[in-house]
Amino acid sequence: MVCLNHPDREAVYKCAACGKPLCEECAVVDEADVYCSDECMQKGIAAKSRSSYIIEDTARNNRKRGVKGFVTFVIILIIAAVAYYFYMQNKEKIDSHVSEKFNTVSSEAKSAKDAFIEAGHKKAPTDSKYRRQREGIVNEGKTQKR
Repeated sequence: MVCLNHPDREAVYKCAACGKPLCEECAVVDEADVYCSDECMQKGIAAKSRSSYIIEDTARNNRKRGVKGFVTFVIILIIAAVAYYFYMQNKEKIDSHVSEKFNTVSSEAKSAKDAFIEAGHKKAPTDSKYRRQREGIVNEGKTQKR
């Protein structure tokens, strides 16, 4: 690869901002980076400061998210502890109430299920053309086997 400004020289560097090939004479060095001009050096420095700002901002947001998650966890833990304490203080009353409601719901569900099944039996036809045909086929098969 040859230098962009001096075609007779071998390129030793690439501009950190635009990627142009550069020889030793054309290189503008700033700390660890090499640029082709002062303009590219200013662009490179600006890009570094933007990227460092973005990295710092991301780290700050991640810390905020972590604190929010921890606070949410603590609140849920406190609510669970209070609920458990309340339950332990009123265990007999709560258990009897839940048992009573469960039995009520179970008996209502059972009677509703039984009513539904009974209604289905009442609506089902006892005799139909299809049934007669099926029974006729079965009866024919029995008589043929004998």
